[in-house]
Amino acid sequence: MWKNFLRFPPQHRRAIVIILSVFFVFALSSELVIRLKSAPQLANSEMLKLKLDSFARSLQPRDGSYYENRLNRFINQRYDTLTLFSFNPNKTTQAQFIKLGLTKKQAGNIATYLERGGRFEIKDDFRKIYGIRARQYRYLEPFLALPKKRPEKEYYSAKKAKGALAMFNPNTVTANEFVTLGFTKRQAGTLIKYQKSGASFSVKDDFKKLYFINEKKYKRYAPYLQLPDTVIPFKNNTGELKPLTLVIELNTTDTTKLVKLKGIGSYYAQKIIDYREQLGGFVHIEQIMEIKRFRESTFEQNKTYFVVDTLLVRKLNINFLNAKELAKHPYIDYGTARLIVDYRTQNGMYTSVSGLRTKAVLVRTMYNRLKPYLTTD
Repeated sequence: MWKNFLRFPPQHRRAIVIILSVFFVFALSSELVIRLKSAPQLANSEMLKLKLDSFARSLQPRDGSYYENRLNRFINQRYDTLTLFSFNPNKTTQAQFIKLGLTKKQAGNIATYLERGGRFEIKDDFRKIYGIRARQYRYLEPFLALPKKRPEKEYYSAKKAKGALAMFNPNTVTANEFVTLGFTKRQAGTLIKYQKSGASFSVKDDFKKLYFINEKKYKRYAPYLQLPDTVIPFKNNTGELKPLTLVIELNTTDTTKLVKLKGIGSYYAQKIIDYREQLGGFVHIEQIMEIKRFRESTFEQNKTYFVVDTLLVRKLNINFLNAKELAKHPYIDYGTARLIVDYRTQNGMYTSVSGLRTKAVLVRTMYNRLKPYLTTD
């Protein structure tokens, strides 16, 4: 081909080169124009693709920490430094709430709720307090000494509901109190009329004087009557023998009543009161025999006078008292108090008094003796 090209005259060859050069330049320019025109379209396409990818990524689930706000992160950091313990919000103090990570305002909201008659019955009730955040509740929930669910309601007849028995003295009981013991309003009215007539109940058997007290009812209520089984005389200030008409309840009596009993003068009357205060109250009448040099014969002579109302016993909270405070009780030496406190320190608060026995903190005899005087609430 090149040989044929060289056969052309020089002027023809120049013309052919010029024509080919013009054609090449034209072809190259056309391609460049096409590329320049399509460039914006390609740029827009790439931008659209990037936006679509970004939108798709936004729909993907993210790590939970992404959603944490500053307060939740503060709560996490705060509770990483705290040593939590079991607590019942119905009984917990403001100082204890602060130790559990609550603010003074949150503790104040709880106090206001309780003062207005509110009560925490299940764990979920605690999260309803204004200011308690969900993340904070998740930290505290395992330590709430409350059930997770409400117990199933039991339905009683009105008569059965009123029959909750408690110690009572028919000489002083009121009409409303008598109704709560399971009697009707009409029967309560009869009792009040009997009291106002000047009559009295001297011994338990006198309760049968009421027309509506049959043998079956008497057997039910006799153990709760604050009356002696029999009339035992004592000497009054003039030396006359008079029947003792009222029982002596050891957790509320005073020395003026005790000195009326045979063999109990002012010295032992005061000793009984002093020992009652040390114990926090008597749980059975035989505890009088624990008083130093108190004669068994004196106790036997007078025991039919005595009753105790255990609801009046003052209890020790083993979750909050220190060893010195526990050791003030006559039944607890300092070593035993240390055992109780050390176990609480190492394992957290007691959920019930029975934990002292199940965790082998106390031997059985010590546990049975102390149980009536201890509480975790």
